[in-house]
Amino acid sequence: MPNAAAIPDRRAHFRAIMARLDGSGDPQRALSDGLYRPRPDHVAERIAKSLEIRPSGTHLVVGTIGSGKTTALLRIKELLTESAPETLTVHFDAGEDPHEQLLAQFLRNTLLADRIEQGRTILLIDGLDRTSDLSTFQRMVTRGLPNFAALDVGLVCVGPPQLQAVPPSFESDWFERTHLCGAVDITSPDGRAFLIELIATRGGDAFTDQARAGLVRYSGGIVRDHLLLARQAVEDAYIDGEDVVDTPYVDAAAKRLASSMLRAVTQEQLDALGALTDPDGLYSGPPLGNGRLILDRLLIPMPGVPMRLVVHPCVLPYLRRAS
Repeated sequence: MPNAAAIPDRRAHFRAIMARLDGSGDPQRALSDGLYRPRPDHVAERIAKSLEIRPSGTHLVVGTIGSGKTTALLRIKELLTESAPETLTVHFDAGEDPHEQLLAQFLRNTLLADRIEQGRTILLIDGLDRTSDLSTFQRMVTRGLPNFAALDVGLVCVGPPQLQAVPPSFESDWFERTHLCGAVDITSPDGRAFLIELIATRGGDAFTDQARAGLVRYSGGIVRDHLLLARQAVEDAYIDGEDVVDTPYVDAAAKRLASSMLRAVTQEQLDALGALTDPDGLYSGPPLGNGRLILDRLLIPMPGVPMRLVVHPCVLPYLRRAS
């Protein structure tokens, strides 16, 4: 039986680890607490450098839900505050149900309107990745961006995840640069090293090397899933009285995540997905028309030219693939 005096210390230790692994928590706190680690593609850092020399630039950021787009925007603001303090940089969350006049209304109603200086203001528009209808997003962009252009205001806008898998069209007409802030490529050494370092930073020595490798494999490179799996594994280890998380806890967490992801998926949809997926999870079907699968993270767009679509690793064992 464990020493009674040691129980509160153990509980406090695990609570602290759980808090640091909370991928759904406030990204600003992660930055201020030193838990942020630059992505291998350095999306935030590259956008900030571009805006340093051209504050009126327009950038579109797309990526899988949970891939760290909000954190990237907050990091851009942090970097610009340090490197270009003469520029007013504002992070604005559009909310879950933005309407088509949102961007114009923001300019009219916000107190920033009388503070805007030509070439000296940058707006970071968050939350539009929660707009699942691409046509609605297109209307918001085409009606709102001329307002910013007229004022020479810089813009970094988060877009719906489905934009990862459609050919460049209207976004290239309105945004000067499009950046993929999606899943980290777990087949690359840099991608694996980033995810392992992230868990080491937040989880300390609570995980074995094998468990960390399992988290990388099951996450599919999606940062929020990576942290969610780690958090669930830590909780189970604590419940069982273990002080270190090993692979069985990571395996169990992966099964629970797969169960939650497949709850609203029919067997017919799974069979269709499996018929176009090889044993390694690479999807060979057309990306167009699969926006819902991307939005639900069943398909993960991976960086590269040409782009690859892979099935989320937690879901892959449940597909019936053609022989």
